[in-house]
Amino acid sequence: MAATLSQLDDGIVRGMAIGAVFTDYAGKINCLDFHRKEDLLVTSSEDDSIRLYNITSATLLKTTYHRKHGADRVCFTHHPSSILCSSRYNLESAESLRYLSLYDNRCLRYFKGHKDRVVSLCMSPVNDSFMSGSLDHSVRIWDLRVNACQGPFDTFLVGGDTAEVSDIKFSNDGKSMLLTTTNNHIYVLDAYGGDKRCGFSLESSPNVATEAAFTPDGQYVISGSGDGTLHAWNINTIQEVLFLKSCF
Repeated sequence: MAATLSQLDDGIVRGMAIGAVFTDYAGKINCLDFHRKEDLLVTSSEDDSIRLYNITSATLLKTTYHRKHGADRVCFTHHPSSILCSSRYNLESAESLRYLSLYDNRCLRYFKGHKDRVVSLCMSPVNDSFMSGSLDHSVRIWDLRVNACQGPFDTFLVGGDTAEVSDIKFSNDGKSMLLTTTNNHIYVLDAYGGDKRCGFSLESSPNVATEAAFTPDGQYVISGSGDGTLHAWNINTIQEVLFLKSCF
């Protein structure tokens, strides 16, 4: 893995192409997440399913259904068969955020605190803490081992941008943080001090939540957009290196 990451450059990123297409969903895909170390992908869908894929062989490994709460945001923990999942239904209950085992389709823990839909989930790359953002206008820090919120979250403005933050991600080394806002601005910040390293913008896409992510080496940012295109930027040169149109 390390050898592969050290070779990532603009040419490799520009060479990205669709490798496989899965069409067996009965609803829109709400969220997807790649495991930080294993060749695994997890998705959540409006058909209440969570699906686990092997991305090397492009095969579906497992499908679980969650009819009671649905499946909205989803992300891996450090263990390859354990995930965090937020609910689409019964949001007034104390079960809107769940720690799930895909191995035996079991809920390991509920996290109580949010009063509305969770729209962002982010696992720490260095320990068992994670963050969640909700439409109840709160951001909470949690520990996988405890079902109560661990503490408040400091607030600050990024370059004077007053738009709401719609998603948060950390780089694999934990040194950089990625913020996506409701006005389609994407910021790379120093995770320790909150200083802005660089920023990128996409065309406005009403009623579409943009989500961006770091590449595994933390040197590129990749984002979808409301018009179905895929973009990639080099965070060192601050240049767009990939513009990929949807094939659908």
